Amino acid sequence: MGQGKRPGCWGGTLRCHRAESGLQNPRASTVRAGAGNGKECPMRGRYPSGPEFVDKLHGSALAKERLRVLLETVAGTCRVLEACDRLDISEPRFDQIRIDSLQAALSALEPQPAGRRPRQTVTDEAEVQRLRERIAQLEGERQAALVRAEIAVALPLVQAAAGKKTTHPRRRQRLRAKKPS
Repeated sequence: MGQGKRPGCWGGTLRCHRAESGLQNPRASTVRAGAGNGKECPMRGRYPSGPEFVDKLHGSALAKERLRVLLETVAGTCRVLEACDRLDISEPRFDQIRIDSLQAALSALEPQPAGRRPRQTVTDEAEVQRLRERIAQLEGERQAALVRAEIAVALPLVQAAAGKKTTHPRRRQRLRAKKPS
């Protein structure tokens, strides 16, 4: 990339580094930066990242291409019809993608409280009621187990007899006396 000059501290006629590097940008023409003393100042810091920054993000190739084209249209380096042709979608679908993407970006940039988020406490009343019912059920089962244990200690023979199989006593066959005929 060329070392272009951008509007800086003193003003003057400055050019965008993208125009020097061969990137097509209708807005990257020569810029007059305010009334200054005529000296030129190089921009300090890194060169700004444009739509090509999308390549550094995590996501599918299709999502990256859509975001790159969307950013190019927002920056004015790509027309909507070109973008639709590159993405092979219709204009209404492109508008829908652009609105959804920009709305999601705007929502993500809303101010949030600093620091770690507090643990969420169970405030949902339905969840609390469900847990109370489960506690009552478990307490009932515990009480029934205690009663069974007390009965087992008090009546050890009942428990032993419950384990045996009972058989029917054999019936005695009576010997019938033969009737004299």
